Amino acid sequence: MKRFLSGLLAVSFLLSGCARTTQGDPQDETAGAPVRDLLLAQGDTVLGGGRNATVRLVLREGVFLTGDQVALGGGLGEENYQGVCEVQVLADGEALSSLALEGDGREELLFSDVGLPFALHFADYNGDGNPDFTIGQWAGSTADCYTLFTIAPDGMITPQSGPYAIFASDGKGDNEYCAVFVQKENGFATQVYNNATGEYEQVPYIWDAAQNTYLEDQGGKTDD
Repeated sequence: MKRFLSGLLAVSFLLSGCARTTQGDPQDETAGAPVRDLLLAQGDTVLGGGRNATVRLVLREGVFLTGDQVALGGGLGEENYQGVCEVQVLADGEALSSLALEGDGREELLFSDVGLPFALHFADYNGDGNPDFTIGQWAGSTADCYTLFTIAPDGMITPQSGPYAIFASDGKGDNEYCAVFVQKENGFATQVYNNATGEYEQVPYIWDAAQNTYLEDQGGKTDD
């Protein structure tokens, strides 16, 4: 009986350890400790063909950093994660696609642990029936920089802006890692805080089908 109970306790311990790994919780939250397969964000959407899908942002391999180790002028929290990330699209338990996030000189992304996992929000800015979403990085006390992605009916993920090329204040105070912009005809508009005037400016982005991307409309900026 004692041998049975000891075996049962050992199995329970192993299962609890697997559960922590699946959820992506770091095993060691000391500065510089390695972190793998940490769930950063998740959201549900409907693909263009009507299939329900779950989209996840995962830190595949990185480290845990304290606030003292993050030299970003106070933009991150006391506990942070930095590393190589990827977006995954799943439907009915099937992995449809994944996309490593990099570009703009950033092979690693940085996230505060506050609110993790954060929610992914979706829109359809160019009216093609496919869900669009953003992933952002801290860019200052009043704005963040974003990459816009779209998901095709087969689940493939494609960037639809330059890497972290969309500068916006829309996520501040809400969800700065995944902002939703104001929908406009054939595109969207961001809100950008102007430090000089103390007011927000509206910056429009227009869908360019030839280049398969959104471009900033330099002549369309207005005061909000």
